[in-house]
Parts: sequence; C-alpha cells; structure tokens
Amino acid sequence: MSTLPFISIVSINWNSIRDTLELLASVYKSNYPKSKYEVIIVDNGSTDGSVKKIKSAYLKTRIIALKQNIGVSARNKGFREAQGEIIVTLDSDATIGSNTLSSIAKKFYNDPSIGILGVKILNKKTLTSEFSPMHVNFFTGMVSTLNPDTLSTNATFLPFICSAIRKRVLKKIGFLDKAFFFYGEDFDFCMRIKKNGFRVVYFPDISVFHGKNKAISALPYSIVYHHYYKGLFRNIYKYGNLIQKLSVTFFQLILIPFYRLLFRRENTFGMRWWGF
Repeated sequence: MSTLPFISIVSINWNSIRDTLELLASVYKSNYPKSKYEVIIVDNGSTDGSVKKIKSAYLKTRIIALKQNIGVSARNKGFREAQGEIIVTLDSDATIGSNTLSSIAKKFYNDPSIGILGVKILNKKTLTSEFSPMHVNFFTGMVSTLNPDTLSTNATFLPFICSAIRKRVLKKIGFLDKAFFFYGEDFDFCMRIKKNGFRVVYFPDISVFHGKNKAISALPYSIVYHHYYKGLFRNIYKYGNLIQKLSVTFFQLILIPFYRLLFRRENTFGMRWWGF
C-alpha cells in the first residue's frame, strides 16, 4: 500500500473496565502507526467509574459518555464521530494482535468490493475458534458456525466482536438499527450490506482473542434469552419469505421448546414467546 488508511476503532463499554483496559492495552501495542488510527470508547451509562479510569490510563482515547445504557446501537455514536476510512468494531472483552490492524487494512486495499470484513475469533483461554463466520438457516432459525479455517464469502453475518467496515458503506446503508438492543444488529447490518452490492468476507488468517464479559454474564439468563430471540425473529421476519417466516415460527416457538421440555425437562416456551 502506498498510503496507509486511517482506522477508527470503536468499542462499547458497560461496567467492564477491566476488560476495556485490556482491550486498549492491546490496541496501543499495535504496530500500526499511531498517527493512522484513533480509538473511540462509547460508555453505555456505566456505574463503575469506567470513564474516569479510561481517561486516566489512556489520554489519547476518545470517550463518548452516555447517561444510560442504550444497547448495542451505542456503536452508532462512535460511528458518527469516526474519522477513519475503515471502522473496526471490537467488543470490550476482545484483544487484538500487533499485526491485526495492518492485516485488515491490507485486505481492504486488495479488494475494493469488500463492505465488511470478519476475522477468526479465538477464545482467550482455550485458543479455540468461536462464533465466526455465522450461518442462519432461514427455515429453522438455527444459527451455526461455518468452517473457521476457510475463507468465506457466504456467511449470513459476521459477529461484531470484531468486524471491520468501510466508512463509505455506512454512508450508503446507514447506521445500526436501534431496534436491536442486545443481539441481532450484526445479522441485520450484514444483510443490508449484501443488499447494497457489497461483499461480506471472512478471513481466517487474521485472529483476535475473545473473553467473557463479566457485566453481560451477570445478567439473568431470561433477559439474554429474550433479546437473542427478539433479534432473531426480527431479522427472519425482515428478510425471510412467507414460507420461511412460518417455518421458523413453528420450529422456534413450538417444535424446539416442546422437544426441550419433553427430553431435557427445560421449559423455554415463555422466554421464546417473550422474545417473539
């Protein structure tokens, strides 16, 4: 590359100061020129003193402090402020390698058709692959992981744990849908990217590391379950045809919960219908 693109790194923090400081430490150890990237942390109404601690530890980090938790659409606040040609989304419990930003910039340079780029996500403890790239069956609503060791251009979506987006794509398709509070925004965003003629590409030769967000893990399982299915149904009903919508409704609201009740003694009817 003759000229390195400017990169904006956008992450949400919500009562996860330890994770966020670890993320920032990994970013600022990057071999990408410091004059060629910025870091934006959107604080989602934290009550653990996160904003003050981030400011104290990393003066160069831009912080957008929100008064309350508005969910994953808080990323939009960072996207609006981002100056980069490339925007890298990172969850607060993720960390990157020294070459991650350089590798991402090179992939975009080599292929102008890429709208969003995904990377291999490795568990911090086990170093096993998790989450990416993702495939959604539009007839059952089941979500699965494609081969993480193979380049993919046919994933349904790439998790925002770490994804890289061209700024001009945002200008064309718009920001994240505020209707998604916790899950489903990456699914919807990737579908919109495809519909606007850009490619969704997963690269297994770039890796990031992913932990377990303690603040999210502390939430009641019923809340997590609710938002997961709310996001799933919203996307299926937005992008599926009539047969797919009816099929997913039957599988997710009747067949699967009945199976779990009969064979696992787990009653998930209420949480699924709550999400619906």
